[in-house]
Amino acid sequence: MSYHLLHLPGPALEGEGVAWRVVTLEPPTPEILYAPTNQADPLAAWLSQALKAPVLEVLNLEDERLLLWAYDRGELVFFYDSNPMHLGCPVCSYANERAKPETGEVERLAQLFGQPQVARELRAWLGRRRGLGFVQEQQRHSEITRLLGLR
Repeated sequence: MSYHLLHLPGPALEGEGVAWRVVTLEPPTPEILYAPTNQADPLAAWLSQALKAPVLEVLNLEDERLLLWAYDRGELVFFYDSNPMHLGCPVCSYANERAKPETGEVERLAQLFGQPQVARELRAWLGRRRGLGFVQEQQRHSEITRLLGLR
């Protein structure tokens, strides 16, 4: 299952604080699904700048690859790719090698969403290989949003 989402801040329904909203964007097209690299949607950066708040963009590609972009006031501050070898050549010599996820500064991500105490656990989930606690990237996404306080 593929999906493309934005996690946006909004006013809490009761009391003070922030309630996180999920906005579903158009599902990834085949061109996006099979592109060797994926670019973030400019809408996420624009909304982050307009709201003067953090925004998390999530792209799940067929539960094989999870991409995250975190913005703070329009600036990209964190990028994550769970499976940079998603489209690796099956007959190439490196095909059996497991590339580690590409990740930005996890402490900055945790701090951005007001959860600095979860940086260590967040790093573990971002670096965990599929099959060790989860089978689909959707499960990793769910755990990351829980840790960041987005749900």
